[in-house]
Amino acid sequence: MLPRNLQALVVRNALHTRRCAPQPTAFSPSFRIAAQPFNAAGFHSSSRRQNEIPKSPFQTFVEVLKEELKKNRELQENVKQLQGDVDKLQDSEAMKKARAAYERARLTSSIKENPRLRAAAEELKKTGVKVGDAVSEALKTMEESEVMRAISRATNAVSTTIDKTTEPIRKTAAYKALSDTLVDALDDSGSAKHAGFEEREARRLRRQKRLAKAGKERIGRGRVKEDPEAGQSVVLHKDSPKQEAWNRLKETNPVFRSFASMRQVYDESENPVVSSMRNVTQTIGSWFDENENAQVQRLMKLLDPTFSREGFERELREYIVPEVVDAYLTADQEALKAWCGEATYNVLWATMEQYLRQGLVSDSKVLDIRQVDISDAKILDNNVPIFLVTFVTQEVLMFRNAKTGEIAVGADNKVEQCVYVAAITRVEEELDHELTGGWKVIEMGRRSGRAYL
Repeated sequence: MLPRNLQALVVRNALHTRRCAPQPTAFSPSFRIAAQPFNAAGFHSSSRRQNEIPKSPFQTFVEVLKEELKKNRELQENVKQLQGDVDKLQDSEAMKKARAAYERARLTSSIKENPRLRAAAEELKKTGVKVGDAVSEALKTMEESEVMRAISRATNAVSTTIDKTTEPIRKTAAYKALSDTLVDALDDSGSAKHAGFEEREARRLRRQKRLAKAGKERIGRGRVKEDPEAGQSVVLHKDSPKQEAWNRLKETNPVFRSFASMRQVYDESENPVVSSMRNVTQTIGSWFDENENAQVQRLMKLLDPTFSREGFERELREYIVPEVVDAYLTADQEALKAWCGEATYNVLWATMEQYLRQGLVSDSKVLDIRQVDISDAKILDNNVPIFLVTFVTQEVLMFRNAKTGEIAVGADNKVEQCVYVAAITRVEEELDHELTGGWKVIEMGRRSGRAYL
């Protein structure tokens, strides 16, 4: 016999075992389904996905970007606003540049702020593919979609409506002046000391339009010219009564006469003390005199009253420097002679003439001009004002055989960076010259730097 407490424990265990035992079913044991082991991979994926080819980082980035662009309602509103502008601003090159820059900046900001796009971009960079290529592919696909076509139709309708309703306003002089101002403000062709390079015809046409717009079809307009038929007769001009009275007082008054004699003695004295004092006063007085840069600008204004340093810097970037470099590299003898002084022309042409005598023709090209700057202004001994201009070019120096067309000197894939220094002045007799406007290069130096390719 077991103790009473152990008997109760045995009875409780027996009842618990009976409750936990499996209940009999109507099916035979052969119909029971055996328990399968748990497969974590099967739970999270299907057989269809396991058989698919994994996507590349490029495809992943494009799909993620397309999904985010579709979700972004603000993008569609911005597209409508950009495409619904006034026709003149919409069709201008400056507005297209501004629109492209805005789109690039907005997409860059979206990629940085969106965690999905940022992760996809990082994976794409690891493979060596440019993010810009993937963005272009996504935008191209979006433009071909039905959504973008619908937006395009809607914005075209809005643009047509605006065109019809604002036509009377756009024909007014005030609107034309405002639109021209906006186009000029968005035009970055003459900024940041970067000249770029345009072909000769486009460059000269741009200059003509700019001069015509400013009312300067003639370079020397507004300048008082000497009358060649006036003769050599001297015409006396009577001074004002106040000036005559002042001059008479200085000549007759003893006090003023004594002051004048004392000033003359002070200026002509050879006493060491007086001479030292005179040097000190002259030095202090020179601090408040007109500096050399201001003197050069004043002399330039005497030749052309419309001259300004800002306008001259733009003229250098857009016209003068490209014309001079282009004339030199292409061996344009007439243009080089028009732009350069006699001594400078002889030196520059001698370097090109040695190739031309060998039966070669220049096929040199200017690719880019940048860092155009007025480094200093000087007045030479013969009272000639000059500007010292420095700039950097990227160019290809190459000569071909005139008969066969084969490259004899240089290479078409060898890009050199060259540094130029030029002294530029203005000749009064040539202010009406159509090509130069009176500007002359009296000295120019060129130093070839490192090759890019």
